[in-house]
Amino acid sequence: MPAILFLTLLILIVGGCSPTVLFNNPQPSEKKNLAQFPSRYWGEYECKEDSSVYLVEKYMIRKRNIIDIKVPKTEIDTSKDVILEGNLLYVKDSGEKVPVTFRNDSVFGTLTTYDTTFIISDKGILRKFKGNYFMNFKQEEDQWMVYKLKFSKDGTATACGISKDDELDQIKEIMTVEEIKNDKGESAKFIIKPEKGDFKKLLENGHFRECTNYRKIK
Repeated sequence: MPAILFLTLLILIVGGCSPTVLFNNPQPSEKKNLAQFPSRYWGEYECKEDSSVYLVEKYMIRKRNIIDIKVPKTEIDTSKDVILEGNLLYVKDSGEKVPVTFRNDSVFGTLTTYDTTFIISDKGILRKFKGNYFMNFKQEEDQWMVYKLKFSKDGTATACGISKDDELDQIKEIMTVEEIKNDKGESAKFIIKPEKGDFKKLLENGHFRECTNYRKIK
């Protein structure tokens, strides 16, 4: 059940009908693309808010999902997605074979899946600036969602995005922000268009305030 979540880090995705805050190009614009995450940061990180676990790897970040299986055997027998092979449940989509047990005509087991929340590619650009890593997610041409990722020496990490409600008005005072409306005339997107040196001002003014905190567990 893999899923590339190019617009939902997750970790932090802006959901619902709220307008999305984007940049017109990958940030910081003056910095080079990185080919990988540094090996010293590879490992498993637990979200302090909901205990979800993310794996920072060489080229990507993945979210681990643990699903408890408890279904009647008749449902598995008629399912097109899984096949029961003795004491193993074969998941067609991922190719995974999950050990299961049987009790009262029901099947029990634990399925582990992974969602890719960020992968370095032409649509996922990683850059570094002033000790922070910036994950750039391409949405459309000239539209990028940007998150700041900070690793600390104590094994914690923080992923932060820009809050429309708390930050956008202040950003408009120092650089150009284009508003894009939908067919109903409602605000759908805000495109930040920093010029040279403007991104540095964002950091100096303490922007990227909508944060999720993690701790390294392995």
